[in-house]
Amino acid sequence: MIARIMDTKACRAFAVLTISLIAISASANTTNSVSFEQPFDGMSNGESIIGTNGWYGAESTYAVATNEATNPYIVLNTDGKTITNRFYEIDPANSNVYFDILLKPTRWPDDAYTNQFVGTDIELGLVVNSNGHLVVYHAFDLLATPAAVFTEIPYVTLSTTEWTRVTITQSNLMGTAVSMIRLNEGDPLTNASAYTPAPAYGGPWFANADNALTSDGFKLSSVSFSGTGFFDDFAVTYTDPLVLRYLIATYIYPTEYASWVSVTPSSSFKVLPGSNTAVVINVSNFWDVTSMSTNSTAISITQTVNLYTVSGAYSIRVDIAAQTTTSVAGVDVPRWWLDDYPLDSDDPDGNLDNDALDNWQEWLVSTDPAVSNEFEITKHYLTNGNAGVVEWVSTAVDPSLPPFSMLRTTNLLAPGGGWSNVANHTRPTGGGTNIWVDPTPPAGGIPAFYRISATN
Repeated sequence: MIARIMDTKACRAFAVLTISLIAISASANTTNSVSFEQPFDGMSNGESIIGTNGWYGAESTYAVATNEATNPYIVLNTDGKTITNRFYEIDPANSNVYFDILLKPTRWPDDAYTNQFVGTDIELGLVVNSNGHLVVYHAFDLLATPAAVFTEIPYVTLSTTEWTRVTITQSNLMGTAVSMIRLNEGDPLTNASAYTPAPAYGGPWFANADNALTSDGFKLSSVSFSGTGFFDDFAVTYTDPLVLRYLIATYIYPTEYASWVSVTPSSSFKVLPGSNTAVVINVSNFWDVTSMSTNSTAISITQTVNLYTVSGAYSIRVDIAAQTTTSVAGVDVPRWWLDDYPLDSDDPDGNLDNDALDNWQEWLVSTDPAVSNEFEITKHYLTNGNAGVVEWVSTAVDPSLPPFSMLRTTNLLAPGGGWSNVANHTRPTGGGTNIWVDPTPPAGGIPAFYRISATN
């Protein structure tokens, strides 16, 4: 794939994997203005882009959409020819111009791709050679008028089966035409042939091959593609597209249950304004979405949130609640908790292990309903002289349950046993052994007795 950008007077070109930036004479045909963005969403399988949105080509079959996985992208098959997208004059002498695109490139035979540049006015070319390495076509010197050269970037290997985001900055802010290349939002590509000016310019830059033109020659007016491969999300802007991309975050509440929800994309990500990015939310069995909001504004509950335009940081909040089933004692038990064990998810009153606790009681005390007699103190001893230490096991914790209440008495003959709540103990995340130390043990060596209370 090769691309060119051209000027109205001098036919300037820029190429990437065979993408080129070239300047061509004005035409009565459709031309675009910057900023221009085309994500190709909504296109039908086999639909051609030729003749639409400024795309030109000798045959409609040169560039057609495929809606694989309902996400259209463009199949390029020019058989050595080109397709071109035309623009009104773009002037990088006054502002940087950014070219941004997703590519699945084709590797070119090492003895073939040079012919794509001979006799042209391509300013910058990017080609993937037979080793998968990126090759940059550019000028070796910023100030002279040297012959163009091909520079292989050996530390860059592009896959032909995975998408690569190519972002090219075209500039004349330094008094001559230069280009910066970034892949997948990474650092600019560099090489001994690249030029790094003062830090204010944020180099490194490659001198454009046709860099000796007058200021009129810096006005670009088309982008052309050659070869075979795939591309998507094409944009030409005066604003850096990697700056235009905004953070999207999805929050699940209660947060301790986020693992019961799948969100695609699975974490915070970036989306280009104007594109259609879908956030898909799937809630596991035994859970319901109770409310949703975007940037704190309530929206209707939906499985898919389509983002067409974002302006700044953006968030999606999803509130969920567990489905429950009610025991004969009137206690609502989460169905997901019952389903985690060899139980009927609608049977809170069963007693699989035939101990003293029914399933709803096992849920309250965070014990395994398939293992009998778990809710008991396993150790009780003194430390630091007279502080009581209590140990017991919780293996089936529901994080929504409140802490255990730690009850103590020094006189079992008092009314009601004399029990009082002296402290709370947070249930261990994921279950395990509980170790609690009495923070205010009775003075003078008075014996103390302890109980553990669990409620919902």
